[in-house]
Formats: sequence, C-alpha cells, structure tokens
Amino acid sequence: MEKCDLSVVIISPDRGGLLAQSLSHLEQQSFPAARFEIVVVCYGPTANSRIQVQRFSEGSPVRTKWLWHHGENGVAARNLGLREASGRYVLFLDDDLVAAPALVREHVLEHQNGATPIAVAGVVKRHPQLPVHRLHRLFFSGERLREDRGAALGYLDWNIANLSLPRQLLLDSGGFDEALCYPHFDGADLGWRLKPENVQLIENPRASGYVWNPVTFASERNRHYARGYALNGLVERTRSVEVLRRYPVVRSSLRHGLDALAIRFYLQACERQEEDLRLFTSIYRRVFLFDLCSGYADRRRQRLPRLPVPEQTGQ
Repeated sequence: MEKCDLSVVIISPDRGGLLAQSLSHLEQQSFPAARFEIVVVCYGPTANSRIQVQRFSEGSPVRTKWLWHHGENGVAARNLGLREASGRYVLFLDDDLVAAPALVREHVLEHQNGATPIAVAGVVKRHPQLPVHRLHRLFFSGERLREDRGAALGYLDWNIANLSLPRQLLLDSGGFDEALCYPHFDGADLGWRLKPENVQLIENPRASGYVWNPVTFASERNRHYARGYALNGLVERTRSVEVLRRYPVVRSSLRHGLDALAIRFYLQACERQEEDLRLFTSIYRRVFLFDLCSGYADRRRQRLPRLPVPEQTGQ
C-alpha cells in the first residue's frame, strides 16, 4: 500500500444527498487515488448515510471510511475525523462542496513546496451551473472586505470549509476546541491558537471547491443566527478588536429595535413571492445581517440560543 499523503475529512449532519455529490467528485481527482483517503464523519441523532458511504467505498479506488459521532457537536466530530485520519496532511472539506479535479493535488503540492509547516486555504466558489436567481450560502458572509487584499492572511481567514494542515501539527495543538460546540469559526479559533507557532496561511486559488446546491431563506436565517452566536465566543476568546472590525455585529438597543421593526416588513415582502435573488438581494442582506447580530447579542447577554426560524410555507 502506498503512503497516504492526504486525508480528506468531511463532517456532515447526516446529509446523504449532499455527501453523494461530494464523494463522486473526490473520486475524479487528478491526484493518484492510492495516495489519499476520505474520512466521512456524520454527527447527530441518526446515522442514515452509513450504507451510502459503504457502497461508495466498495466501488471507489479511493480508500474511504465512515465514522459516526453520536451528538450534536460538529467540532467534536471534526476532531474524531482528525484522530482517525492517516494522511501526512489533513484537508477539511464541507459536505456541500464539490471538488475541482485538481483540489487534492494542489493542497498536497503547496504543502510539499513549503519550507516550514503551513496551512493551505483553498477557494470556495459558486458553481457556474447553479441558477443565478437561487439563494446559496455564499450570497452573504456578514464580513467587511479586507482593506488591503494584498496583505498577509490572518487568523480570521482560516476558513475550515476548504483548509488543509499537517496532521501532526494539529494533533500537537490539541485539535479543535470542542467547547465551541458550533462548527462556525473553529478555523479562526485554531488560527488564533497557532499564532505563536508562526504557521503561515497560504491561499491557493487552484484548490477550488464549488457550492452547487441552493438553500432556503429560512435555513440561511438559522445559519447566520448560529454564526453570530458562535462569533461572540470567538470575540470573548481572542479579546481582539480585529473580529468586530471584520464583522460589524455590535448594535445599540435603539438600532436593533428599529431594525427589528423593519425586518417584519421585509419578511412579509418575502412571503408574497418565491425566493429569488434578482428580486430580494437587498432585503436578504438586511435580514441575514439582522440574524447575525441577533445571534451575537443573545450570546453576549448569556441567553440560550433561540429556536430555529420556522420554514416558510408555499416556497
């Protein structure tokens, strides 16, 4: 058996349809199949994707293993994948991404060409075949653009959706902090903790992953609220003003109250029409920013996370 250069670790809240697409594209990599492996870690109350992954493994030239973390902690599931991986490098990939054919090769080559241990950030793009009017998770990030795009990447740029590191470096650092609970900003937290090690983050635009599936307005509201809730934990941990410069989520009580009134009208407008980016670009941005800020404020006030936003009917 050839050495394993890289382990692709995918954590998934048991979303079989997304996993099938992700796995099929990893099978078509230009990098030799015998020199990388796939580790799928599902988490949550069910384990429905096991048979699907096992069938893929039986017919694929890429070594594939399926693991199940019983619990809702996606960060703990990521650590399980890290421990069970056997590659020299570990690539963390979101379960809703499809990999470009050169993805694995570009991550491995970037590490092999580095004189010191580095982290490699691939890029995440909207798939060109995704209809332009459909809502997708790259539509809104809540970030301010970095003022100097030529500046060195910092810990806030550690996007775990398409990120690779030397496996031993991760293990020695203790892996991801499971106290975070939510798999949002766990990459940024890791980048912050590795700052004393001077681990440089290198972006490789040729290591591409594509978001191909549309999402619902309600699910994106939930996701941005959870991101805001997790963001407050990152602020508390780092005590860094950089976080709030990048994510302008602090609002006065008056501003938040006025925004809440406006959001009611925005939601009524959205309910009357099908979800369509061409019609509601500005409204979607305002609503998602409000949800991001609401999650941040609830965590800051030590409130329990709110219940999920109900799915809108008729859409």
